Amino acid sequence: MDLPERTLSNKISSRLGLTRITFPGYTHEQLQAIISSRLSHVPGHIVDPDAVQFASRKVAAVSGDARRALDICRRAVEIAESEVTEAENPGLATPSKRKKLRDKAEHGTPRAKEKKMGQVTIGTVKQAINEATSSSLQQYLKSLPLSSKMFLAAILARTRRSGIS
Repeated sequence: MDLPERTLSNKISSRLGLTRITFPGYTHEQLQAIISSRLSHVPGHIVDPDAVQFASRKVAAVSGDARRALDICRRAVEIAESEVTEAENPGLATPSKRKKLRDKAEHGTPRAKEKKMGQVTIGTVKQAINEATSSSLQQYLKSLPLSSKMFLAAILARTRRSGIS
C-alpha cells in the first residue's frame, strides 16, 4: 500500500527512507488452496471443485489477489443461496425471476436438470465475476426497459451528430 506516500509530505518521507516492497500475485494453485482451506469448514459440498478452480484461474490471470478471489466465491455462494430462497418462496422473487422459475419448471431445461439448487457451479462463478467486474452504472443500464435504452441511444446519437457536449 502506498498510504505513507500519500499522506506524508516529500520532506518527511525522504527522511524516513521509505522503500517500496512489491509482492507478486498468487498463482492459481495457491489461490485454489486458499479457497479450499476456507471451504473446508463449510458443512456439505456446496461449492463444486471445478468452480473453485475456475475462480482461482480467472483471478490469478488478472491480479492474483486472494481477497478478490474470496470475494468472488462469497458472491457466488450468495447467488446460489438466493436461487434456493426464490425457489422455495416464489412470492419473494421479482416478476422477471418468477417467469424464469416458471419456465424452468415447465420446460425443464437440461442446464436446470444438471445443476442442483444451492450448488455453486462454474455458471454461478461466472455470474459473480460479471457482477464484480461491471460497474453499478452498467448494471443499471442493462436493467432498463428497451424503450429507455432506445431513448438514451437516440439522445447519444443526436449529441454526437450535433457536436454538442
